Parts: sequence; C-alpha cells; structure tokens
Amino acid sequence: MKKFLLAMSAMLVLSNDIVAADIAVPYTFTSGTPIRSSEVNANFGTIYSRYNELISKVDALIASSQTIPLNKWAWAKEDCGNWEETSAGLKIYGTAYRKGTRVTLKKLYDFRNSTTFVKWRTHGAGFSSVGPRIYNIAGGSTFTTSNSSGGTTVISDDTDYYTRITINSDNSWQIVTSTANYDTNGGTVLKTESGTVSGSNVPYISNGAISFSMWDNYGGTATFNLISEVKTNAIPKNIPPLNSYTFENGSIPTDFTVIGGWAVDSTGFNSNKSAYLASVSTSQSLAASASNAPLVSLKMRVTNGGNYDAIVKVNGTEAYRTGVPSQECWVDLFLPLDATLTNNVSVTSQQGTPNIWVDDFTTYR
Repeated sequence: MKKFLLAMSAMLVLSNDIVAADIAVPYTFTSGTPIRSSEVNANFGTIYSRYNELISKVDALIASSQTIPLNKWAWAKEDCGNWEETSAGLKIYGTAYRKGTRVTLKKLYDFRNSTTFVKWRTHGAGFSSVGPRIYNIAGGSTFTTSNSSGGTTVISDDTDYYTRITINSDNSWQIVTSTANYDTNGGTVLKTESGTVSGSNVPYISNGAISFSMWDNYGGTATFNLISEVKTNAIPKNIPPLNSYTFENGSIPTDFTVIGGWAVDSTGFNSNKSAYLASVSTSQSLAASASNAPLVSLKMRVTNGGNYDAIVKVNGTEAYRTGVPSQECWVDLFLPLDATLTNNVSVTSQQGTPNIWVDDFTTYR
C-alpha cells in the first residue's frame, strides 16, 4: 500500500502528457468538465494494473530528493587505504598490493520496498574487484577490471557506472548496473543480478546500511574508486547511542567480559585512553552485551600482526576481520545487528596477534 500511495502521489506531480504516454489512461479531464465516477474508476484500474512497470520510474523520482552526503563524516572507512573528498565525490584508495578498502555509510535504513542508486567509477591499475552493496543483503565485488575472475563482469577503468539496487516486499532483490545513466533513465544495461534475502539476513532488510568495497587490487595504492552519487528512497532510521565506552577513566567497565590480558593504554582514537591487548600466544577476547541493539560501532587498531588478525564476532560468528589492510591505522567499524537477538559483540585475537587497541565502543537502541 505504501508503494501504491507513493506511485499515485508521483503521478499527481507529473504532467498530463507524461502520464498518458506512460500508462495510457483511457480518460483525461479538463478543468470545468464534470468527472464521472466510472471514468475515474477506469483510470484507477489502469494505473494499478501498470503499477509494476512504472514503480522503478517512480522510485527514481522519489530517491532523487534523498541524496546521501559524500564526505568522510558520513561514511566509516574499514581499512587503511587513504580517502579524500573531491568535487566529483568520495575517492577511496587501495591499502596495499591485493589489499583493498571498504566504506560503509554511517546511517541505518529500512530497505523494505526501496530503491537505491549509486553512481561510481574505478581505476583498477590492473586487476581489481569492486562494487556497491547493501550490508548482508545484496551486491558486492561482482565487477573486476582487467579480466574476469569467478564469474565477475569486466568493466573499464575511469568509466562511470550506474547501479540500481531494488529490494521488494517479498524479500527479493534486483541489481541493475548500466552505462551512460541508470537503466530507469535510459542507460545501457551492463549486468542484471537478482536473488532473495533469506535466513539470518532477513532482519537486515529493515536494518541495513549501504557500503562500497574494492578487493584483490593488484595495483595497490594506485587503485581507487570514486563514488559520485548515492540516492535512496529507503526510510532512514534515527537510533541514538545507548552506551558509549571510551575508557577515559582508566579502567575497562564491568559491562565487558574480559578473557586474557586486556588493559587500558595511554593512547586512543583522538583521545588519551583505549582498551589494549599486548602480544599474546593464545586467543583472547573483549566482549560486551548489545542486547536487542540494532547497531554497534567501534574504533580498532592492530599493529605488527603479520598473518594474524583481530576478529570482531557477533554471537560467535565473524562479522569483521582486520587482515593486513587494517593494520597500523585506526579503522572505523559500523556494524548493523539483528535487533531481535540478545547480541554479544566481541573483539578476539588470533594466536600470535601482537597488539590490539579498541576505543569508542558504542551500542545503539
């Protein structure tokens, strides 16, 4: 019903000629002429029967008024690659040889019955995997430069691509990537993907985030992505912080479950303190309850990790792994959760991880 009302509202603002061309209503009305209920009903039925064909165009009109800011304040960078704000959009660089960078919008949305538009380009500097996605729902690194790998679609360097991501009421999704413009605006379709959200991922339809990633970039720091536009008609969610732990009082709060030698260090993320784990020979963890929380965010740093990682787990399942790209810098993690669960979020070291810092651990509700 929400979509139908939006469609009807959009029709009201379109000119009579456009409406007639798009849906070929049987009756048109002139000011001063009596309107018969049978004619209104006939028009209504025609509009309703053509609803599915028109909805993507309606979504394009609606989404155009909800443009996402492309600045560092609005996005979380989850790896150590550089980034910069430019007049053309948000520019994100690779971290190192075959080590990419991902950014996630720091805003949750209800993506039910929604369409999201992303305009982007990449400079692969050789082989690189790249693509936009909705967190835990649809999309990802399904495009590559230079050559295809594992069924990816090859794209050109320094060329604008236009991706539309639609999530339907039955949990199905469709991603259409085009050149020249979005497919709803006459662009040439390059790739169409589709599927259905199922199982433990379903809650993220109503509690998700937009992200963009590059990976396996052979060009290292010469690889970059440019996000030029992000628009959506998904409903934004305003979720205030519930608990924020900065460790500035010099102790680890009793809210945390500590396994191992975690302590408080005299350096933090733009602060004087953080939780700290020095070199260890066994797996150790720092965990906090996020019961019924739709979101957790935190800052984390790993140094001299070699082939060992720090792993963020939600209810025992891996949600993020630092890997080499995330070492030697503070990374900004923004993790949507299933708010129906009694969530437990932990930072766990692999055996051999030398140093981990955690700061600004925040739960939201």
